[in-house]
Amino acid sequence: MAMAKQQYNLSLLISSAIRTIRSTQRYIRQRVERDPVEAFAPERIGDRQKAAISIDREAQLRASDSFRETLGRYDLLILGEESSQAPQELNLRRHDGLVILLDMIDGTDLLERGLSNWCSALVLYTRKEGILASFVGIPEDGVYFATYADKHAFKYRNVGKPIAIHRPTGATCEPNWRSLSFDVDTLDLAGPRTRLLSVRVPQVPADTPKRLEEATVCMNTQKLGNIEALARVGPLLYDWIEKRKETADKLRFYNLSGNPMLARLAEGRVDAVLNLKASAPHDFIPGAFIAQRAGASILAVEKKMTESIVLAKALREPKTQYIAARSMGLAKEIAALMPDTSPLGPESD
Repeated sequence: MAMAKQQYNLSLLISSAIRTIRSTQRYIRQRVERDPVEAFAPERIGDRQKAAISIDREAQLRASDSFRETLGRYDLLILGEESSQAPQELNLRRHDGLVILLDMIDGTDLLERGLSNWCSALVLYTRKEGILASFVGIPEDGVYFATYADKHAFKYRNVGKPIAIHRPTGATCEPNWRSLSFDVDTLDLAGPRTRLLSVRVPQVPADTPKRLEEATVCMNTQKLGNIEALARVGPLLYDWIEKRKETADKLRFYNLSGNPMLARLAEGRVDAVLNLKASAPHDFIPGAFIAQRAGASILAVEKKMTESIVLAKALREPKTQYIAARSMGLAKEIAALMPDTSPLGPESD
C-alpha cells in the first residue's frame, strides 16, 4: 500500500469526499422541499433504459462534478449506482487510476416517505492498491469514514451539539492525531479538530463475549425478496427462540440494515448487521469497510460456509451476502442460523 500513500493525498481525498457529501445532501434537501413531485419523478436512462428517479440522477451528477473539480489532478473513473450500467458491468478492473463508486441517495424510498436512515455512500478504490478510503454520510448525524492506513474509523459530525451515546468501557479509543496517515489540521473543512471524532467498536473481553441472545441486530426485510428470505430462515430462528425465551430478553432485532447501520456498528451503537440476501457492492462496502477498520468482523456467507470477507475483492463481485458483527464469535453464531441453501439469492435490480 506504500504506493497509494505516496500517489494520493489522503487529506485531499477526505476533504473532497466530505465536502461533496455535505453539499450534495444540502441540494437534495432543498430540491425535495421545493418540488417533491418533480424530484421523485421516474425516469429511464441510458441505452438499457434503466429505471431511475430524478433526484437520484441529479445527486449523482452534482457529486461527480464536485469530484472532478476537486480531484481533477487524478485519472478519475466515477461509477454511480444510478449509471446506465448493470451491476455486473461495473468492472473496476478496467481502470488504472482512481475509481469512485458512489450512491448519493442510498435509500431513495425512505427519503421519499420522509423516513430517516437514508445516506450517501462512496468508496475510493484503485486496482493496484485496493480500497483507499470509504465514506457514509448520514444527514442527521455526520460523515463516517475510514482509510486503508488507519486502524480507526472517524466521524465528522454535523453542526450542533452531538448526542451523547452510552457505550461500554473501551468503546472509544482516541488516536494520536499526529500519527494518522492524514493531516487533521490541513483538512479543508470548517473546524475539523472540534467536529472530527474517532469511533471504535467496543472491545469486549474475550472471557465475556457478547452472545446473540443479548445483542442488538439489524437486518433488512424492506423488500419482498428479503421477506421471503426471512421466511426461509424462520424455522431455525423459531427453534432458537423457543430454547431461549427466558434468557434472551435483551435481544433486539431492528428492520434496518446496509451502510447506515454498518457505520453505526463502527460506533458501537448496534452489535451486528446482516442482509438475508446478497447485496451489491455500493449497498454495503462503504459501511463495511468503516466497520472493519473500527474493529468489527465481516463474514461472507456462501452455502453454509463462512469466511472473513476481503472487501476489495467483494467490491469486484456483483453480489455478496454478509454478516458484520462486533466480534467473530457473534458473527458465527448468527451464521449458524442461516439455512443450508445460503446464499438466499440476489436482490432484484
